[in-house]
Amino acid sequence: MASTFFDIVADDVVYEVLYDFPGWPRIIQGRADLMAKFKGYGDNIKLQSADKLITHKADNGRVFVIEYEVRGTVLATG
Repeated sequence: MASTFFDIVADDVVYEVLYDFPGWPRIIQGRADLMAKFKGYGDNIKLQSADKLITHKADNGRVFVIEYEVRGTVLATG
């Protein structure tokens, strides 16, 4: 079975978005809610790239923060 992004996400993840996108929350808490929000993501957005990865360790390595940029096209509006 292939691994996905969600296989490495903790159950108590806090996912924050740095921009306002209509209909999308700025903060999602919990792995199950994150997975539910991303269900159908690929049906609505065509991704071109994900890059500029920055990583941070916190809380003596028990917390890992990743920052990245994603570029794509919202299919409904182009």
